Amino acid sequence: MQELKRNKFRALYQPSKLLLGIIPTDAPSEFNIIALCFTMTCSYKPPMIAVSFEKKNFSYELMKSASNFVLAVPGESLAEQAMKCGLLSGRTANKFHECNFTKQQLPHTNVPGISEAIANIELSVESRLITGDHLTVIGRVIGYHVNPKNVEKNLLAIGPNIQGYKLLVRKGLHRIAVIQGHSDDFIDGFKLDRILS
Repeated sequence: MQELKRNKFRALYQPSKLLLGIIPTDAPSEFNIIALCFTMTCSYKPPMIAVSFEKKNFSYELMKSASNFVLAVPGESLAEQAMKCGLLSGRTANKFHECNFTKQQLPHTNVPGISEAIANIELSVESRLITGDHLTVIGRVIGYHVNPKNVEKNLLAIGPNIQGYKLLVRKGLHRIAVIQGHSDDFIDGFKLDRILS
C-alpha cells in the first residue's frame, strides 16, 4: 500500500452525495443555503443525520445556534445552482434569490425547503460536536418530503476520475455529476407510485 496525503486520498475516495442545507439566519424570514458533502445517516430509530460544516463557512456560525434546518436533495436540473450555493458566501449573497429557488413551506418547522428539489428533509438539532476544523451537527429527522413531479438523478460531488459519471458542472477542483446512464432507464426503473402508495 502507498500512503497518500488527504487531498489525494479524497480524490480517490469520492463520490459523495451532494445535499443543500437551508439554515435560518439572524434576519427574520431569511435563510442561507450551503452545498454539503459531509453528511451521513447515523441512526434509523430515531432517524438521524449527521452533517459537518467547515469553520470558514458562514453556515458554521449559523449552526451554532440553529434549532432546526432542512436538507434539500437536488437533482440534475439544479447542478449549476448547487455549485453556486457552494461557491457564494451567505454573508454577502441571498442564495434563494441568486439561484431562483422557490421557498417550499414545510409542516414541522419555520425553515423552508426548495420546491425545485427532488426531496426535502426537515431536521431538529439534537447535538453539536467540534470535530477539528468542522462543526458536526446531529439532526433528528422530523419530516421527509418528496416531490413526485421531480424524478431526477440526485447530484454527486466527484473527484478527477469521471468514468461512469456524467459531469454536469466544474469550477476549479469542484465537480458535480450524476451516475452515467440513460435517464429513461432510470425513470422506468424507479417506481415512485409504488413507493408513495
